[in-house]
Amino acid sequence: MEFFLTTDVENKLREYKKKEPTILKKIQKQLHYFCIAHLHPCLRTHKLKGHLSDTWRISINESVRMLYYIEGDRARFFLIGTHDEDYR
Repeated sequence: MEFFLTTDVENKLREYKKKEPTILKKIQKQLHYFCIAHLHPCLRTHKLKGHLSDTWRISINESVRMLYYIEGDRARFFLIGTHDEDYR
């Protein structure tokens, strides 16, 4: 599946590049898997519930996840962060 990143996500990726480059490599790896198969088991993809019911999530590692929603045949990643940051 094709995807694009919002400006907020791009800015957060720049922060990771400076502060946590190993996370950035993991993000790139997970987005590669997402392009190949957006439901690949290593992504732990699932649809959210409640006020985020139109939103999907992939896991980057144990604590970092990326949220997205589907627009036609593409995904728009709009948020990246920890559980507490993302689900407020």
